[in-house]
Amino acid sequence: MHLGGAMQIPKTWRDVLLHPQSANFRAAMVEEKNYSFFEMGVLEPVSDYSKKPIPTMVVYDVKVKANGGFDRYKARIVVKGYAQRAGIDFDDTWAPVSKLESVRSFLATAATRNWTVHQVDVKTTFLNAELTEEIYIRLPEEVDGGTQVYRLRKALDGLKQASRAWYEKLKDMMTSFGWTASDADPAFFWRETAAAGYEGVCCHVNDMLIGSTVLANVIELKQQLGSMVEIKDLGVASYYLAMEVQQRSDKLLLTQQKYISEILERFKSTAKYREMTGCLEYVCRGTRPDIAYSVGVLARYMKQPRILHLKAVMDILKYLATTKLMGIEYGGQRDTFVGHSDSDLGGCRDDSRSTTGFAFMLNGGAVSSRSRLQPTIADSSCEAEFMLAAAEAIKDEALWFKKLLPNLGVIDEDEAVKIMCDNESAEAVLRSHRINEVSKHISRKWNFAKESVALNEVKIEHVSTAKQVADYIFTKPLQHQKFEAGRLALGVKAWPVRLSCASFLVL
Repeated sequence: MHLGGAMQIPKTWRDVLLHPQSANFRAAMVEEKNYSFFEMGVLEPVSDYSKKPIPTMVVYDVKVKANGGFDRYKARIVVKGYAQRAGIDFDDTWAPVSKLESVRSFLATAATRNWTVHQVDVKTTFLNAELTEEIYIRLPEEVDGGTQVYRLRKALDGLKQASRAWYEKLKDMMTSFGWTASDADPAFFWRETAAAGYEGVCCHVNDMLIGSTVLANVIELKQQLGSMVEIKDLGVASYYLAMEVQQRSDKLLLTQQKYISEILERFKSTAKYREMTGCLEYVCRGTRPDIAYSVGVLARYMKQPRILHLKAVMDILKYLATTKLMGIEYGGQRDTFVGHSDSDLGGCRDDSRSTTGFAFMLNGGAVSSRSRLQPTIADSSCEAEFMLAAAEAIKDEALWFKKLLPNLGVIDEDEAVKIMCDNESAEAVLRSHRINEVSKHISRKWNFAKESVALNEVKIEHVSTAKQVADYIFTKPLQHQKFEAGRLALGVKAWPVRLSCASFLVL
């Protein structure tokens, strides 16, 4: 059975009753109630309750295989979280997920250390998380008549604190297994063993990457997780957060081929500027820093885009269509971490603000990069680059990486993060507390950058403009040859793709 997108998914119970596959959807609902709820101890029937029960609903769907074929019918009972009351039904709702910068740093380390990287998916995630709050619900009428009230013992989809409850459960499990949550990224867990050295686990809700030089340690952690919650072992990691992971020997390539193909198909016959720019932003933040400047410029016109802006978006999509096999390559260099920062001066035609860019490179590829307007107008190139180093490269990234990378064994805790700068005046201002004609007008709020340098948390080094990676891509449009050089400097490239026994394609 191949769906081809033709099946109508029921939205209400009435839709289910009238649906040609009514019996299958109803069977899925019964399975959800019996297994997910009562066998896992999610619900406890009560006769006395002190709070107003929260309503629930059933969401129906059809799970499809990767090739478009039918997999199974699904029914998920969810809480109508909008009916919850702050301070009564919930308090803290925040829950961390691994930052993309953490994931890329993890994979860059995996490449050079020949880590085995496996992927695990936790099933019925929220139903594994115990609740501390006293919450009552009513099931939909079609499930049990809608008269019985239940005490919710475990989290449920739609519950505002569900993600938080699951993270607390996950953290407790990982801690009991001997892992530590990173101070830089609480959803990244690490440990150091005599046999394997540093090991890491990236967690995005229920989707986990496990990396170690010792395969037995990876298998052991999967067994430990499986003893506590039901998991699906996906084996060697190949697709994570809409990114393909390809590993060969001491190198690893991170691409977004499938995601790019999907957005190309999605916008083939429609032009929605905001949606298109948002999708491009995810590609840019994921594996394609080479489009950062262009996407950053287009994002400035989200409110009132014009025809030329829409044309520019289409041009970027065409570029991605011809280079979708490209991604960030890591490997070939062992534990080399360095930052590059640069800025133009008054390049924005609308208000003369400067565009800043930075890239932090680990093991041959970018693990963090950015291109965006500065918050205020700079009077000089010295001020523009000083503001960049203070507000962006140091505050937002360098000091954060200084906390993360020791958890991967890349740098020592007391080691300074190196940032390359091509403006000697800005370098002098950062290294000195002197105030002169060049720097006296610069706002004091940026001076914490000087403190970071003085404390040896950050080390500023000079690099020629010709070798400034950030200058290539992030601050201005470039001619074709310079653009390709900048793209390569960021580690963006494609691997040969085997088409047949004797033919290869290289973009």
